[in-house]
Amino acid sequence: MRRWVDLADVGDFVALRKGELTRVFPEVEQLPDISIAPWWPHSVLDYLRHPSLSGAVLTS
Repeated sequence: MRRWVDLADVGDFVALRKGELTRVFPEVEQLPDISIAPWWPHSVLDYLRHPSLSGAVLTS
């Protein structure tokens, strides 16, 4: 693994809160907060479509 990023919608009720991963895994890169979908913030398709995630995948 070359890169591990933490990215979650601010309204995603399933995702860990920002910073929780880095308490256990300091190498996790924190990406800025995003908002993928106001009505259903846990959609995998909306995550995959978001430029922050696609950009992280492309540069890894």
